[in-house]
Amino acid sequence: MIRLIHCMKRREDVSIEAFRKFWNSAELNELIDRATRYALTVEVKKNLTLDIELNQRLQAERNAKPAFDGILEIVWQSGSDLSALIDDPDFERLNQEMQAVQQPFVDFNESRRFFTEYHEPSG
Repeated sequence: MIRLIHCMKRREDVSIEAFRKFWNSAELNELIDRATRYALTVEVKKNLTLDIELNQRLQAERNAKPAFDGILEIVWQSGSDLSALIDDPDFERLNQEMQAVQQPFVDFNESRRFFTEYHEPSG
């Protein structure tokens, strides 16, 4: 399986509450549903980081930067399913629409996106 992991950091001028409202908004969920159907994805997961003392302690233990605010994970069964989208102009328009919806809330410079390959553990 191929996974796109999108670790999002909220903009400094956006409160945690405002980011969470955006994250759970009908507009974002509708875009994700459209992208999922169009891109033939197997699964989409949305995770919000908990604003709890234990996370602050984990950060302090390693003198780390603050955690990402949200993580979006999109899964394809195979690389060929993903490859079919790369040059598709309709999918590119949908991707630009997603970026426009995120822009008021997400700090793109501090966010990260990357692909991973997942294999079921054997045994």
